[in-house]
Amino acid sequence: MNVLAVDDESISLECLKIVLNEMSEINKVYSFSDADSTLKWIKDSTEEANNINIAFLDIEMWGKNGLFLASEIRKLLPNCKIIFVTCNPKYAVDAFQMHANGYIVKPATAQSIRKELDFFKKDMPAQEKNHDEKLRLQCFGNFEVFYKGHNVKFGLSKSKELLAYLVHKKGSSCSTSEIASVLFENRTDNESLQSQVRNMISNLKKSLEAVGLDSNKLIIKTRGYIAINTDEIICDYYDFLNGDPASINYYNGEYMSQYSWSEFTIGYLERQLNR
Repeated sequence: MNVLAVDDESISLECLKIVLNEMSEINKVYSFSDADSTLKWIKDSTEEANNINIAFLDIEMWGKNGLFLASEIRKLLPNCKIIFVTCNPKYAVDAFQMHANGYIVKPATAQSIRKELDFFKKDMPAQEKNHDEKLRLQCFGNFEVFYKGHNVKFGLSKSKELLAYLVHKKGSSCSTSEIASVLFENRTDNESLQSQVRNMISNLKKSLEAVGLDSNKLIIKTRGYIAINTDEIICDYYDFLNGDPASINYYNGEYMSQYSWSEFTIGYLERQLNR
């Protein structure tokens, strides 16, 4: 897993980094000394930032404090766990009100961090525990695609949207005409548009193959129709529908937020959540 460490006290930050780097399950520690530089990095380094699993944040910092930073991280990285590391226990109530995932009183020891990491791993959704085995699809928040812990890049943005729509359809076959009407809602369906859809399908398969995946196992294609093989993917949306408690806890009220055609699903998810 990858983590953020933020503290405006250089000695405390170095001590925290040393302890974190000694944890075998932590791959990389990104450290910052203030909220502004942290948020700038998250916005400028989307691919790396989307792989952050936990943020260890000091609360009392000059300028914008850790509570503000946590609220902004929640908006930008909805699946990132927040653990506060502070020398003042009085902030425990504030942390509780923010639904923080952990609270450590300084100094952050290997024992206290180990306790938080063990709890985090136990509560981690199945798709994150097994991220190296299959293509992992994040539907809550923005739609993102991961393989072996890294973002999958697409030659065409519409190819990524096509994959999102196939995931949304949960394995049902979609005609090229249906895809054209959903992904190009203001365009008239004609041969030129059908050609663009075929190019999107080809680019989608090439993008998957570029990271070492077998696109013929993932994408089921017949004459005029296409579907995703749901047995070959790990998806927070599917786990939510199957009643996985951790995935239900991960749901943040947003579903494939960058695509307008997905907005009607939120009402359905809310009804499932309240059943």
